[in-house]
Amino acid sequence: NMTIHGFNVVGWASTQGQQPCNVSGIFSNSSPAAPGSGFGLSAGGYSALFDNVTLTTVSPYITTTGFTNSFIPGGSPGLSVHAALAGNAELQNGATSVAEETYYSYYSSGGMNQIKQLYNSPSGAQWLSSSRSYDPYGNLAQAIDPRGNSTYFTYSSNYRSAYLTNQTSVLKPGGTQISQLYSYNFTFGTMLSSVDPNGDNTTYQYDILGRVTRVTYPLGVAYASYSYNDVANYVNVTNENLWLTQQVYDGLGRLAKVQRYTGGTNGGTLYSNQTNTHNWQNQIVNQYDALGNLSNYTYDALGRLTQTKKPDGNVTKVSYNDVSSWIIYTDENGNSRCNTLDRLGRIISVIEYSDTGCNPILISGSAYVTNYAYDDAGNLREITNANGKITRYNYDSLNRLTQTVYPDGTLESYTYDSNGNVVSKTERSSVVTSHSYDSLNRLVSTTYHGSPTTSDNYTYDKNGNTLQIQSQNATIGYHYDSRNRLTCESYSINGGMVDGPCYGLMGPSGVASGYSIQYYYVGETLVQTTYNDYATAGYFYDGLGRIINVTISTASPTASAARFTYTKNDQVKGIAYGN
Repeated sequence: NMTIHGFNVVGWASTQGQQPCNVSGIFSNSSPAAPGSGFGLSAGGYSALFDNVTLTTVSPYITTTGFTNSFIPGGSPGLSVHAALAGNAELQNGATSVAEETYYSYYSSGGMNQIKQLYNSPSGAQWLSSSRSYDPYGNLAQAIDPRGNSTYFTYSSNYRSAYLTNQTSVLKPGGTQISQLYSYNFTFGTMLSSVDPNGDNTTYQYDILGRVTRVTYPLGVAYASYSYNDVANYVNVTNENLWLTQQVYDGLGRLAKVQRYTGGTNGGTLYSNQTNTHNWQNQIVNQYDALGNLSNYTYDALGRLTQTKKPDGNVTKVSYNDVSSWIIYTDENGNSRCNTLDRLGRIISVIEYSDTGCNPILISGSAYVTNYAYDDAGNLREITNANGKITRYNYDSLNRLTQTVYPDGTLESYTYDSNGNVVSKTERSSVVTSHSYDSLNRLVSTTYHGSPTTSDNYTYDKNGNTLQIQSQNATIGYHYDSRNRLTCESYSINGGMVDGPCYGLMGPSGVASGYSIQYYYVGETLVQTTYNDYATAGYFYDGLGRIINVTISTASPTASAARFTYTKNDQVKGIAYGN
């Protein structure tokens, strides 16, 4: 049965009834309740009835033609919902009409099978279809995007396939597979390991309450650890460089204090302490930084921020007028900005002023007004600035930006592929840039059409890291470690190659034709950068992981390039250059 809730104009429930249907929705109290009738819906509602009964969607905020058709065809083996628009499936989108139409089909078990969207491309209308299939337990087994790319999902044989163990995407052309693997402790339902598409393994350990205690990164050397004190209510977080952060919670589980220690987990010294106090709504009202400076926050009865008092005594304010739908922001200097909202909470005007308030009638020469307008689909349609200049935005039937029209009449335009990737952009100067993508929607080429026409090409590893960027005059190669950290950049010019890890920077004649930069890490910290095997920069850190010294070495002795000192708030207090 369908339960129907009726509401009056201010949102209070006024009626309730039941009709035989499998889909529930929220309706206005003027909706007919007779069996076999259509139902008028309030904004954002939805519904469906069997036997091809047409439903009407009514929004009090849409004055032009809006969505009006939604039905489930009777007699179908599964279920399908057809959502169309009035006037031959057209939505009046400002001065133009854009056809929108979507079909949703379902398995008899309820899982969504297919989504078809009508796309009115410049070459004619076409349907963009994506589909899904499920295993007997209702888990997603396969997803196919509008470009035909597939992703497969495999689940454990334990506990009725409750755990995802393999997610595989198939690349076209060539059919290369990219897989992410997972293993679990089925007793506690916790993940034990994850293997990324490059084959690098990260493992996890837990306490008896299922809380993570250790994360070991690929290669099994570096790790982060977590310890819990349930009496004093704190958590110690130690990174792989043994820098310790202690998070202290109050009796309601709210973060009350963050303490940082130098010198590691044993015998460390408390360096900084940040504290918070909260109100009954769990919002921070007083916040002391590591230097003891106080910031104070005030809220109204609805939990909205109304005032911020900073450590220097300056105050910013926010005031609300729920009747007139105004929000006024006032900065430390007394300058105000008033945002006026429509009934859907969208900004329709911004008034910047110093003395006139939010009433546009009272605006003086010192006030600046920017107005915003939207189409019936909720897309931003135009912006009118304080000088009356209008910038307009046009969209396709899938609500993707296709054109920006500037006040001087110049245009920017965009086209898209079936997955929503930008395939071309035409600048205001009429210069066209086109893009192409692989099956994972990663950018593989950018072509700049002009005199001459040039292209940049991109390749990636299985983890999505950029391996190479090839342009007309140069090639850049990138190499990574098992934790996806950049270990080398290789630059070549005039046909130089970048094959191999920071090797092979030779031109066709066998002469060096480029340079490289290598990066070295200890734990999670960058400690050295080497430029073309000639100059080396060294980086040194304090017990909190802040860089305190940078050295440069070449053929001559090592020299200190810069030394840094900090406040307890991690602000740079001083920089000393040279020795």
